Amino acid sequence: MLRRLASALVVATVTVTPLAAQDVDAPLPRIATSGIAVTGGASTFDLSGTGTATIFGLRAYGELGSRFVVGELGLSTMSPREQFDRRVTYLAPEAQLQVQLPFAGIRPYLGIGVGSWVSTQAGDDRRTRMAVSGAVGMRLLPQAAPVGLVLEGRLRGIGEGFGGATADLNAGLAWHF
Repeated sequence: MLRRLASALVVATVTVTPLAAQDVDAPLPRIATSGIAVTGGASTFDLSGTGTATIFGLRAYGELGSRFVVGELGLSTMSPREQFDRRVTYLAPEAQLQVQLPFAGIRPYLGIGVGSWVSTQAGDDRRTRMAVSGAVGMRLLPQAAPVGLVLEGRLRGIGEGFGGATADLNAGLAWHF
């Protein structure tokens, strides 16, 4: 009887062990928390004249202690043809605080930020002005590749009383890490 009990115990142990090993969940894929993006698009402007110009941006971003909060530092540039056919290059360094929904493959976000609007035109009496921005966008993060896409709309109020404004529509590539 002792032999039968020992045999039954061995058989039960052998059959249960593989089942327990199957209960272990596979590790979740690593989710990117920061990145660098290069964007380009169109900017409708109301500065010293109105119109549409090409805008380019370089941005670095990262999560700030929570998967829902992102900090972004960026630099945008554009050269619109303004009033009296004057072409001026502008630089827009800015910082934004964004709130995102951290889904695995797509991260929609809303952001608000501050920065400067800098004219490279010598003698421009409005050479550097404050700028406030708001953004709505999404980052597409494929899990199999470190490169994703960024799509964004950004509004910018420029100067005292927001005497100037831009509305940008951008798309670009982002390297996530």
